[in-house]
Amino acid sequence: MLDALKYGNSNIYNIIAFPKSITSQPRYLRYCRQCVEHDVNKYGEAYWRRVHQLPRVRVCPVHYISTVESGVQHSGLHMEYISVPKTVRSSDELYDENTTAQIANLAIDALWLLQNGSTLGYLEHTAALYDRWLRFKRLRSSGGKTNRKKLAQDLVNYYGKEFLELFGAYNSGACSWLRRIIQNSCSFQNPMFHTLLMRLLAGSVADFFAGISGEAPVYQPYGEPPYPCQNALCEYYLQDVIASAEITKVKGIYRAKFECKHCGFAYRRKGPLPKEKQYEGQIHVADYGWLWHDKLENMLLEQASLRKIGMALKCDTRKVVRIGIKLGFFPQEQTPKQRTYLAHPKAEISFDEKREHYRKRWLNAVASNPGVTRIDLRIIDSKANQWLRQNDVEWYEKNTPPSKSRLPKWVDDDYENAEKIRKAMGQIRYYPGKPKRISILALGNAAGIPKIHRILASGRAPQTQAAIDDCAETLEQWQHRKIHWAIAQMLGRGEVITIQKVRHRATIQDKERKLDRFIAECIETGK
Repeated sequence: MLDALKYGNSNIYNIIAFPKSITSQPRYLRYCRQCVEHDVNKYGEAYWRRVHQLPRVRVCPVHYISTVESGVQHSGLHMEYISVPKTVRSSDELYDENTTAQIANLAIDALWLLQNGSTLGYLEHTAALYDRWLRFKRLRSSGGKTNRKKLAQDLVNYYGKEFLELFGAYNSGACSWLRRIIQNSCSFQNPMFHTLLMRLLAGSVADFFAGISGEAPVYQPYGEPPYPCQNALCEYYLQDVIASAEITKVKGIYRAKFECKHCGFAYRRKGPLPKEKQYEGQIHVADYGWLWHDKLENMLLEQASLRKIGMALKCDTRKVVRIGIKLGFFPQEQTPKQRTYLAHPKAEISFDEKREHYRKRWLNAVASNPGVTRIDLRIIDSKANQWLRQNDVEWYEKNTPPSKSRLPKWVDDDYENAEKIRKAMGQIRYYPGKPKRISILALGNAAGIPKIHRILASGRAPQTQAAIDDCAETLEQWQHRKIHWAIAQMLGRGEVITIQKVRHRATIQDKERKLDRFIAECIETGK
């Protein structure tokens, strides 16, 4: 490989088993005027810079001005020395101040990669860094699923649509190249796309690759420490005084234990939780701590009521009793227990009696609340409503006010889509030129209805389905239309009409010649 690089072997890509670059190179070599002036003043001559030749990088990362094209073509480069010319083939490509600054930042990243690329390791290292940065930015879950929609939206918000289009990195808002990078980072992609993503995640390519030296951020499922204390008795209540947490992972789910050194209070959390949401909500207490126990013992010595102790310590009275028994404040017999269940025999009620009972209750509810909706009646007597709907639905429908709820939105959409389908059928049928098949997909595209197959499969579009059934044509109907069209074309041009010519003009594949009789009949009638 080294010999091939030294002596210009064109078979270099086969030797190293690496694909050729898929990026489009500029046609002419480029240079920066101020860089040339600096080189001449310092060295007496100027030299070409690699960063000026990179695709789409039209700004010098040193002087923040647009580069210019020389008259030297890439295709004419050989092994001989070519000096930087003094003539300019094209003038500067002017950008606005914001765009120039953004391109200059990417040029700085590209220059850093050119100077440090040999120390960055293989693409597998880059894939590992992508994983850590995406998790750190909360764009990838603990299970490894990436929120591609939010990532693409963040990219557009960071650079802007016009800037991404300048680099060919904007595809109808989807930025499809993102999926290829984050799903298979080890495959070869446009290096500029990697640069765009790295700057979005880390601020610069140099900061992104700080992970090679062990400085890349570590994903924190509970945010950056310190964490708040949840003990209401502690003087640091809801203040960030817990320096670290004991974080484990059980069956793919994060679990954490937080312990305050000022009061001994410890609590647990299950699942990742942002830092801003840790100051409220329920927690699982692992240990109340020495401060809490001292407060409980003092209140028990003062013979405070159980209710007062529970309110002061933010706990249940049963917890107070259990600990009080251990400390000797209460007798062992006072252990809180559930009352035993005593089964009481119930008199059997027949179905007819139940039905009559609930019917009377429902009629009383309807008569006592005139003008109310069904939903209100369900709240007024939910028991009667539930029983009648399950066991006496016909009587229930006759004796219940009609529903006043509006029809769902998809009903209006269904009628509107059906009308669009019928109009689209005429557009396709009378489209000039060779007849196009009036298929379901063609009708959906002409009518402007995306994903029409999914709409029909939902079962919520009966009108649209009826319109499709009326308008869509079978393969045989389409072939007949093409045959009529082909014969009309040949008659208009005064050509000799044969079955073979008609089949060829209509582009019909009919190996079994099932349509020959139909073609012959059409030729005889001249239609």
